[in-house]
Amino acid sequence: MNKGNTSSVAVKHRETSISAPRGRTLAEMIRSGPAPSEQLKELLAARGLHTCFSYPTLALFEFNAAELATNAGIGGGHAPSDLQNMIERHAPGNCAVFMDEIGHISVLFSWDDRAAIVRLHALLQSYYSRIHSLTITAGIGNPCQRLSELHLSYTQAANALKHKFYRGLAEVIYFNHVSPYTNTANYPEDKEDELFRLIHDGQPDGIEPAVEEFYKALLQDGPLQREEVNNCTIQLLIGLELRIKASIGQTGSAVRQDMTSAIHLQTLTEVKRYAACCLKHLAELNGSNENLNRIIIKKALSCMEGEYEKATLHYVAEKVYITPAYLSTLFKLNMGVTFIEYLTDIRINKAKKLLKTTHLKNYEVAEKVGYSDPRYFSQIFKKKAGLSPSEYRDSLEWPN
Repeated sequence: MNKGNTSSVAVKHRETSISAPRGRTLAEMIRSGPAPSEQLKELLAARGLHTCFSYPTLALFEFNAAELATNAGIGGGHAPSDLQNMIERHAPGNCAVFMDEIGHISVLFSWDDRAAIVRLHALLQSYYSRIHSLTITAGIGNPCQRLSELHLSYTQAANALKHKFYRGLAEVIYFNHVSPYTNTANYPEDKEDELFRLIHDGQPDGIEPAVEEFYKALLQDGPLQREEVNNCTIQLLIGLELRIKASIGQTGSAVRQDMTSAIHLQTLTEVKRYAACCLKHLAELNGSNENLNRIIIKKALSCMEGEYEKATLHYVAEKVYITPAYLSTLFKLNMGVTFIEYLTDIRINKAKKLLKTTHLKNYEVAEKVGYSDPRYFSQIFKKKAGLSPSEYRDSLEWPN
């Protein structure tokens, strides 16, 4: 990306952007409605930002909040500032970068530079996914004739971000590429009936395509607000559970799914996968809650063993389609230890193997088993093994 003679502008931007009130003033002025173009130019100039744009456009960048909440590598409170600094370093020089009061990083650019904004997103996504296992979504509003219309582009970019539920995470979403929401949800009862038949007859292989057909029918008139999709998903899962219970004459809870998990899923693809998994369990378990819990724990353990370096409570819970709180409770009841205690044992055992069989440095071992802080890794290792990583390696008999 061409920095040209913009290094002084970028440095000045970083110096002035530490002033939070000024940042909020610029964002609030744009968000609140039409503002005189000259007033916006003066404010941009006062902050050392670029002021001339051809068809000014706003892009909004945000982290996946669910990932950020459970990420130990980058503190949630500092993450927006970290992202802002990264964007300031790598954005084209003729952009203005600022943060709004809800943590979005806004990039004001000329419409002709939109390809550079897409490349910027790709660079950011590559970095944060590799270093912190985080995803970044960007929403881009429509271009404006003048700066005084930026409030429209901001609103459009924010609405584009909401469509990540349909378009997926780690994407660049243009407002002019998304469909308007439809107002009414027509619940496809015939598709629920088909799913009931498959579950009742013990045909789990047909459930996944039937779930696809359910959501295809639900959304045939256009995208629904996320809350409506959640409501219909909960209606589907609870309704089918009750129907299966009634069909086999059960009066108690047949299959106690943690239905609220659907509310916390980030994309429609995840919702479909979650619904299909729940309904397959329903078909396979013959009404046994204990069997369901065993299957969930077995899958969780498999995930922890196979992906220990990036496993977190939230990550594993997503893999088995339940909430982190529910997985934590199940884990303690079934395994006799907490989730983090079990994961720590896995990681330390893997670290011991690496210390014994490789010449990796201690910090490299720490990274490979999921610890970004080598000092914290050493503390945990010594607590579990009774020796520091270096002492443990020295105690081994290495072949000549």
